[in-house]
Amino acid sequence: MCMLHVMQAASHPLAAPPGGAAGPSGVMDVTAVFAESDDEDDHPAARLPTFQVNHTFLEDNAQTHTSAMSAFGDVFDNARESKARSLRISSASRPSRRGKSARCLQSVLVLSDDGRGMSEREVREGLMSIGYTRKTDLSSGRHYGFGAKTALPRLADYALVFTRDRSGRRTVGLLSSSFSRAIDADQLRLPLCTWEAGRDALLTGASEEAPLRTRQREASLQMLLEECEGLPYL
Repeated sequence: MCMLHVMQAASHPLAAPPGGAAGPSGVMDVTAVFAESDDEDDHPAARLPTFQVNHTFLEDNAQTHTSAMSAFGDVFDNARESKARSLRISSASRPSRRGKSARCLQSVLVLSDDGRGMSEREVREGLMSIGYTRKTDLSSGRHYGFGAKTALPRLADYALVFTRDRSGRRTVGLLSSSFSRAIDADQLRLPLCTWEAGRDALLTGASEEAPLRTRQREASLQMLLEECEGLPYL
């Protein structure tokens, strides 16, 4: 298994939330939180069924890249578009906590650039949605909204993305079909959480640049810290 860290602008260690919504048993019902609609509009259109994505989507579409080199090409293009002046690539092998033998190793690939970081909205739309774009030059007619979503899964089973926007808010997201399979989700579930600028507290409330609800961020962090035990980033 390969684990990929993608860091843009800056990274920040994961910190547990000060508290979270809990179910009757006292444990947060993360599946229900992830399943919540992002739109609370009472208009009938808001209650229509949405486009569904199977939990295998990322690994299935990774086959778009016939080789890892073409996947790296997509990653390099993203770094260039973020105005990065440098892109560092490093790799390491770490003991797996899931393996019973100390010889069981996990490969970790780290890509880090100094480009313009992303807000929670930009991560949500750019990495965790299909077809969204705010690019002004689409004259080639070749924008499909699949770049990073096919490239990162081609390079690793788990892609953990660290980024910081211009306001100083730090966002962490996980792209992985293996994660959704591990939590028995029939739809693709991708943890995403954001911290307040200059603080160790999770961001609360929703805004244009940070559209998630507080409970969604808390559930995301809980899943990253508790449900993924044994992965290299813990």
